[in-house]
Amino acid sequence: MGKRRPPSTLRRRTETLTPQRRVLIVTEGTRTEPRYFEALRRHLRLTAAVVVKADCQSDPLAVVRYAIRNGAGYDIVYCLVDRDRHPLDIARAEASKGRVRLLVSDPCFELWFLLHFEFTAAPFACCDEVESALGRHMRDYKKSGDHFQHVRGKTADALINAARLRNEGDLTRTATQVDELVQDLLDMRRKFCGRAEEVACGAVDRPSTCVTCIRP
Repeated sequence: MGKRRPPSTLRRRTETLTPQRRVLIVTEGTRTEPRYFEALRRHLRLTAAVVVKADCQSDPLAVVRYAIRNGAGYDIVYCLVDRDRHPLDIARAEASKGRVRLLVSDPCFELWFLLHFEFTAAPFACCDEVESALGRHMRDYKKSGDHFQHVRGKTADALINAARLRNEGDLTRTATQVDELVQDLLDMRRKFCGRAEEVACGAVDRPSTCVTCIRP
């Protein structure tokens, strides 16, 4: 028979765990964004807490309104949209009133993938230009592919590059806020695990460092 864990240890472990928040992620894209976040939530074992919805039309305002209509029962609701050529003032105003966090990528979500491999403040005029730059790192990139396994080991770099781009870049062109959602999910997993180390479950490329991930 194996040794029983001392009661004090069991008590400390229970006290460190925090309930997982209910998170709704609404994406403008129907393939790239949902597949990435579905893979991320499975990897972080947040499958009961995070729900990803897509196919809400390509207009940011329509995405926000969909999120508001379907956001009841969630602790936080995120909307991911591409700036593309859409005006965002009304969408931002409605998101604020509806307590929805609107995260914009300019020109598109693929910029988040590119920042895993390099820092760039290039003034991309359209998503085709971003995809062309991304092709230097991910050959034969296609929106319909499953890309999480290609980028997960560089998540820490992408978080740094995205924040740096907002601080140093031209905010009228080329920026993304996707890192804010990714960081929130990583922090959420860390808190649930009760681990304070930076290399706990939140380190997407090193999940084996957390005992909870090995023996949940």
